[in-house]
Amino acid sequence: HIRHWHASSRVVDEVLDASSDSFNPRPNVSVAISDLAAQNGSYQGDFQVDWRAGDVLMATPDLDKIGVKPVGKIDYQANDGTIKTASYGLARIVVDGETTAGRVIFGPDDAAAIVPQSVIESLGFTFDPVSNELKRVVPIAKKNQNP
Repeated sequence: HIRHWHASSRVVDEVLDASSDSFNPRPNVSVAISDLAAQNGSYQGDFQVDWRAGDVLMATPDLDKIGVKPVGKIDYQANDGTIKTASYGLARIVVDGETTAGRVIFGPDDAAAIVPQSVIESLGFTFDPVSNELKRVVPIAKKNQNP
């Protein structure tokens, strides 16, 4: 069988995706989004952390429910590589008790919720590459320097 394996085997073409996203799936983190006044409650859910994203992206119906209002338009690159234009609003963003504010893009109705890695890092967190879990970054105290 070993001598004749090539003659009897089938050749199957396969396309392998060697992009970094295929080998390192995007981690998820629990995020709460609300309008800046927090009058209409908040949206709490698991968001994909994306190092390429510049702004939070959510499905338009979810943003409408919590009262986030569009304040401008922005171009963004969709997962399929096309450039889309969408409205954005300003919202409160809370991750593990830490709060910031920023732009939230009104995405398609079936859009997966995305939070930029830069937002996570600005709140003092990072992801452990081994466990793929959110970790708080402990600040390093500066040594007292005498002139």
